[in-house]
Amino acid sequence: MNYRRPPSYIPALQQRGAVMIMAAGFMLLGVLCLALVVDTGRLYLNKRNLQRAIDVAALEVASRGGQCDDGTALSIAQESLARNGFVLNSTQRLISPVCGEVVIDNDIRILVVGDGLPQGVSLRIEQDTPASLVAGGIIGNIITISASAVASAKGGPLAMLTL
Repeated sequence: MNYRRPPSYIPALQQRGAVMIMAAGFMLLGVLCLALVVDTGRLYLNKRNLQRAIDVAALEVASRGGQCDDGTALSIAQESLARNGFVLNSTQRLISPVCGEVVIDNDIRILVVGDGLPQGVSLRIEQDTPASLVAGGIIGNIITISASAVASAKGGPLAMLTL
């Protein structure tokens, strides 16, 4: 009986490097996924820190009666940010505050700018940050993270809960 090997048969000596190539590919894929997780987490924490700082500043401007027309709202916001360890520089900018009346629409506070007596303030802050820590030298892109807050010392409830 004459036995012939199938044409797809490859001797074991010729298969020795195949597992090593696949292992290296999966390790590279794992490192890339880890880099994506680290970069995403860093951007999330930057956004959260910006939001926390601007929330405190807006509440302080509203509680101390800062006005936009005489510049007290901007100075109170800058003092609050500095007091809470948030230093404004070329990469972190405080946008000029906007004063108006706070209206609650669909459980969201909205600032309506009008001619009446200002009852609330809206603050916005921006920060330029590298798009990626891992590929920062290769990509080199800068993205702008921003956060805004609306606060009022008068009027509606301080907190809302919707179920």
